[in-house]
Amino acid sequence: MSGRSYQLAGRDSTGVFLGLDAADCILVATGFAVTIGARLAGVPVLLSGLPLVLATVMAKGAIAGKSVHEWLRLSVAWSVSHVVGRHRWRRPLPLLPTADGRSPILPPALDGLDVVAGPDVGGMAIVRDPRRARLTAVLAVRAHRFTGADPAAQDALLARWGDVLASQATASTGVVQVGWTHTATPTALDEHRRWSRDRLTGTAVDQVSSSEPYDALIDEVAATASRHDSFVWVTVSGRDIAGRGRPLDRAVAHLPTVVTGMADLLADAGVLVDAPLTVPELWRLLRRRCDPTHPAGDVDQPPVSLAARMGVVAPTTVGPLAIDVDWARMHVDGSWHRVYWVESWPRRPVPADWLAGFLAGFESTTMTVVHRPVDPARSQRRIDSQLVKLGAHLARKEDRARRVTEVERRVQQAAEDLESEIASGFAETLYLGLVCLSAPTAEDLDARGHDLEQAARASQLGLRLLHGRQDTAWAATLPFGLADPSVLDLVAP
Repeated sequence: MSGRSYQLAGRDSTGVFLGLDAADCILVATGFAVTIGARLAGVPVLLSGLPLVLATVMAKGAIAGKSVHEWLRLSVAWSVSHVVGRHRWRRPLPLLPTADGRSPILPPALDGLDVVAGPDVGGMAIVRDPRRARLTAVLAVRAHRFTGADPAAQDALLARWGDVLASQATASTGVVQVGWTHTATPTALDEHRRWSRDRLTGTAVDQVSSSEPYDALIDEVAATASRHDSFVWVTVSGRDIAGRGRPLDRAVAHLPTVVTGMADLLADAGVLVDAPLTVPELWRLLRRRCDPTHPAGDVDQPPVSLAARMGVVAPTTVGPLAIDVDWARMHVDGSWHRVYWVESWPRRPVPADWLAGFLAGFESTTMTVVHRPVDPARSQRRIDSQLVKLGAHLARKEDRARRVTEVERRVQQAAEDLESEIASGFAETLYLGLVCLSAPTAEDLDARGHDLEQAARASQLGLRLLHGRQDTAWAATLPFGLADPSVLDLVAP
């Protein structure tokens, strides 16, 4: 039985006016005003026209998919970060555990965050962002039935995941983000070694033959074995919740209800949901993400040192110790990381499990997708504005006898289809994707980066390297609710 095919809409690249976005329009308008002022002041025509020419080149010119002014802005921000020393961070000494359980000192990309135990739902860990009055809770999930299910069952499970997102697309929930992250890290299969030795000891197999051949087989498999972990998180904003008191207090009171409802909806969608992560579990997750390629990075293994067995090393001491940020990569403790933005999604129809091969194809790789549910009323206003803009853009091209491309027609058709779905009771969800590749050395990172980009193209994913903001993008891949499109300029279609 063949399942449904899925096709994601392309990005709207028509801009606000004549293909220019809001920043480009402001830049050109500023250049035009400076040119007029210079001309009125008596400056020669050639000199007075330079500001307008430069502004137009910076707005319309593009290098490697980015406008000139975007590269200029990134370069200036990058230079300033080097001057003030923000690109390099070291955790202050002494590295002693705190008796009161306070969160560790975090690098600038994570500065201001705090992790505390929640008042309900089994003492779940809550990531607090006081500056934006946001709280985030993380759930460990498993969906073992999806890959092996038949196409019809996969379509049903995917539709239920859509229902999970749609349930949060109301203003009353206060939910501003629902995200999932999938991480593949190398594993030495130590847990399986211990299990096999316990099972074979004293059996007929143990008496007849040695375990060396089986250990050799495990060694061979371990060279390519990887551990896969999946998490779903939900972020609540106190500023979007009506009521009395401080926004952060309103979010604290509202979050347990949201998490419980999310867990129930995920269970109905066929996802196996564990209890929300506790504070130590969340810090161990951060430890793995900081240094996934280090042999000692798997902190879930039984402690082997006397200090760890005695509990001297507190969970709050597992944050990053050193960070060096380069233009196209970053070094966190003993691992190198490179973060890509998923610039384009499949344009051709794909089956429900089209992403499974990409997720399982690489180790030390993390893919994060952030969904932003949109309230139906706000969604309708956004669609109305987009349709008016697209209609004016196409009419302007037809009046000037310019050809309307098929991509532009499809973008307009996608907006009209979305309006029809909203009228039928469905909800709109904005989304963005990030992919983080990790390696033990910079050379391995460069070599594996080419393979990752090629595998993404085979899966109809277009990746763009996030130059000049690797630390911010890396923090956004963590399940801490930090993926802010307004900061990353990653507004999804």
